[in-house]
Amino acid sequence: MWKGENPEEGKRPVELTPTEQMMTNDVEELSEDMRRESEEEVRASLGKTQLAFMDLENMSNNAKIACILAATLFFSSVAYFFYQTLFV
Repeated sequence: MWKGENPEEGKRPVELTPTEQMMTNDVEELSEDMRRESEEEVRASLGKTQLAFMDLENMSNNAKIACILAATLFFSSVAYFFYQTLFV
């Protein structure tokens, strides 16, 4: 274990300048705002159908059909590729 010049150095409280205190407060406020927004988004998305992080309930019918068709085609092509590679 490394010990510095002064063994009491790590035991005293950290002293911040007024500028550093303001910056720390700003960061804490922003962090709190981001956490609150994230929680609101999670609450708003509970019970909604999502496909690849897209909320299908807020899309038009044509967009829903296109997304579901694209996902179906993608997974079908991946399954076909593995079938051809492994079993044929």
